[in-house]
Amino acid sequence: MQYLGLVGLGVGVLALASAPLPRKQMLKEFDWSTLFFLVGIFILVDSVERIGLLKSFAQWLTDIGLGNPTGYLAFLTWISVVLSGFIDNVPYAALMIPVCRYLAESLAIAPWAFYYGMLVGAGLGGNITPVSATKNILACGMLEKRGYRIDLWQYMKISVPFSIAAVLVVHILLQLLWL
Repeated sequence: MQYLGLVGLGVGVLALASAPLPRKQMLKEFDWSTLFFLVGIFILVDSVERIGLLKSFAQWLTDIGLGNPTGYLAFLTWISVVLSGFIDNVPYAALMIPVCRYLAESLAIAPWAFYYGMLVGAGLGGNITPVSATKNILACGMLEKRGYRIDLWQYMKISVPFSIAAVLVVHILLQLLWL
């Protein structure tokens, strides 16, 4: 897993070397701001994990004593919706997987409900704002290059109700199926 970035970089270099378009044109048209934005997010996520904040956060969650799996599932699902609305959902999910595992261990249950709740919250919460998912960032970047600017409030008027409705349905199903 630690070499995944190098593999991706290697594939990118091979694609650049074998592309039919002139390299200068490809490099000029590439969306560099999105690349550096995502690189920065992943560096931040790795830093937070290495200094132990994730383990401390999981311990804090255990200490506040929601007490039962149902409470923790609700917390993980809905906090994931809210946070993924403003943080890219891919690094957020990477951050939260160890937190879910630690919580499940502390309750002596299988972690699957927590994983699914967090992933559903992060995945669907990632639709709330234009910056909350890689696909949104890429799409908005492409639209801006073509002269279309996405207004945050106009975007959220459509995205928030649909995201909340979808997460609510899945959250109820997770409660019924896993706990």
